Amino acid sequence: MGIDQLIGYMGKVLVVDDEVSNITLIKNYLKQQNQYDVETFTDGEEAWESLKNNSYNFVIMGWRLKGLTGIAFLNRVRRMPATSMIPVIVSSGMINRNDFRLLGEFPNTKLLEVPFSRVQFERTVEFVLKEKLWYQANAKNVRSIIETARGKAGDLEVQIQNMLKSAPNPGPLALLAVKSLTAIGHDESAKKILDEILAKTPNNVAALNELAKIHCRKKNYALAYDALSLAKDLSPQNMQRICLLGEVSLSLRDPFGAKRYFSEALEIDKNDPIATAGVTLSTNMLDFPASSNGVALTASFASLLNTIGIAFVRSGKFEKGIEQYLSAMMFVRENQDVAKISFNLGLCYMRWDKRAKALPWFEKSLRFSGGKFNKSENYILSLKNKLNLNGGRSPTNHPLVVAPVKVSISYNATEAAIKKALAPEPTAVGKKTITFADDDLEERVGNIDGGMLSQEAVEEVLSTSIDDIENMDIEQLDEVA
Repeated sequence: MGIDQLIGYMGKVLVVDDEVSNITLIKNYLKQQNQYDVETFTDGEEAWESLKNNSYNFVIMGWRLKGLTGIAFLNRVRRMPATSMIPVIVSSGMINRNDFRLLGEFPNTKLLEVPFSRVQFERTVEFVLKEKLWYQANAKNVRSIIETARGKAGDLEVQIQNMLKSAPNPGPLALLAVKSLTAIGHDESAKKILDEILAKTPNNVAALNELAKIHCRKKNYALAYDALSLAKDLSPQNMQRICLLGEVSLSLRDPFGAKRYFSEALEIDKNDPIATAGVTLSTNMLDFPASSNGVALTASFASLLNTIGIAFVRSGKFEKGIEQYLSAMMFVRENQDVAKISFNLGLCYMRWDKRAKALPWFEKSLRFSGGKFNKSENYILSLKNKLNLNGGRSPTNHPLVVAPVKVSISYNATEAAIKKALAPEPTAVGKKTITFADDDLEERVGNIDGGMLSQEAVEEVLSTSIDDIENMDIEQLDEVA
């Protein structure tokens, strides 16, 4: 298929270059191929905003851009799912060796050295369009094999291996198969293919990347770190990899290393939200012992991020707590972790007397818990009543606003120990229920229906005064459980 036939696959084109003369030349070449659906920019940030908010099929970019470097722009394009496979031509005469490595990592990406002729331009367009069509066709073949195997790992592995043996260029196809397998949860089958690739080509950066992601999902962070470090040595300017190294360092409780990686990422793209959040988390982790108020480090990475936020909120540093929670949201993967952090964000805004801002976080918490987070639901109903969002229904229709507040706890300790720790002078103590006459407690604690506490949590409760219990972010107890 020649350029005349391929040009029809080009679609809508975005051109960004700081040199107007380059833009004019490219537009003229495209017009000669009857390609008129072209939008041009000289500013990298403006081009990025347009790319995010509109549908393009092809990108032609310079390496020196205003407002955003070419390295940052290309990294953004490849990290955004909607544009991760879009054909990209980089036109420049100022590419160094590390830049070449970065371009070589990404499919459908090709360098066009300046100055270039019409023939060179058309050959480069032809190259990336053919590569795009190749990926589309083979992605379809891989999906067909996966559907035929009907999820049976053994059959799936055999069919993919047969496909790779018959392929004229098995390397890119193997990586395509790996990504398709990991997308449906077949990490072990994907890892076998990656092990074979790396046995033949140990410096295959793309394979090292995919292997590291599998290790991360299995929480084998030390192995993930080794694979990512080797890949970074081979190609040092991949933003996604640098940030993943920072995240892995956080998981390994190495805030110094994490901050170094996230700061390095910000040197490439100063506005990157993941790197910015990573610097915040690593800095707070370094400062945590000084601001923890006795809160202990937990085994879970997500719980640690949550606990640091709790420490800020308990010490009245609401803005720092919110910054910590929002940054943590960039790195948690499990729905229950998102539900817990969202709940604590709601509580933080409640303590800060910003109830309207608290409501959407409680709603998000309930949504990510699958509707099973009763505490979130209680606060949602209470806030809607207080904010007159329930059609005028009386606040007294919900138990959260009825005093005295009842706290129901399932526990391992004796009734006498719980009574001593939580309620020196309770109105009434049942076998598993302690009733407080303090009307304000419902706002700070809420209703805990049968919340299970571990032995460690009970011991913490038994060592805490009633004043501390009244001011405690109750989600801390959940994390210890």
